[in-house]
Amino acid sequence: MGMSMMTVPLRPKLAVALGLTLVTALAWLLLAGGAHTVSIALLGQALPVTHEHAAVSSGMARPWTAAQWLGALLMWLIMTVAMMLPTAAPAILSFADAGAETKVRATLRRTSAFVLGYLFVWWSFAVFATGLQWLLSISVRRLPATTGMATALTGCLLVLAGLYQFSSLKRRCLAHCHGPLGYFRSHWRAGGLGAHQPGLRHGLHCLGCCWALMLLMLLGGAMSVGWTAALAGLMLAEKALPGGLYLGRAAGLGLIGWGSVLVALA
Repeated sequence: MGMSMMTVPLRPKLAVALGLTLVTALAWLLLAGGAHTVSIALLGQALPVTHEHAAVSSGMARPWTAAQWLGALLMWLIMTVAMMLPTAAPAILSFADAGAETKVRATLRRTSAFVLGYLFVWWSFAVFATGLQWLLSISVRRLPATTGMATALTGCLLVLAGLYQFSSLKRRCLAHCHGPLGYFRSHWRAGGLGAHQPGLRHGLHCLGCCWALMLLMLLGGAMSVGWTAALAGLMLAEKALPGGLYLGRAAGLGLIGWGSVLVALA
């Protein structure tokens, strides 16, 4: 049932903002610190973006060990936190502001339940992405470097991500991400579970908005912090800027063009 809302005092909201900043910074530090090691361990497991990279990938890819499985999963888990938590920060702060709690501890407890619900969706995606990366590594290993199929597959993934930027589902999910406060107020529930459920729902909308762009992390150089930051910046701009929808569509045109060139070259 709904309830009348009170504006949370500044101090609890600052505590939430500080917590988000610390968690995000830690994720980026872990990502930067482990990116080089994991990219070497998984060389050839990501899709190539050039013919030269395709040759390297086909020649050096090996079956994954258990350590590589865990390493890949860990990197995907960290990437989802580093990339997606900043894009959800406005919604998280709106949720904290929608509550009736006036104490820091109560606000942090409810907001943490919301964030865990949100991250549960993306951590589930991380498990899926790790399995998909493994399947792609098997495919790349079986393709001769001269076929160009790996490069064509890369191009198809780029085109898919670009086309999705124009989909109605993307537009609806992005609209929710732009203005979630009305949903939070109309579906307010007391207790930790009441905070966890809107976190799950917001995570699903966020996933519907960004899954195609996140799959671009499967490309060669996926463990590059620069590539990660560029995609994270695009997703943040889509949600935070007034013209985010049109910026995303402009990026979509670029992805379609880039992918089409790779398919043609392959």
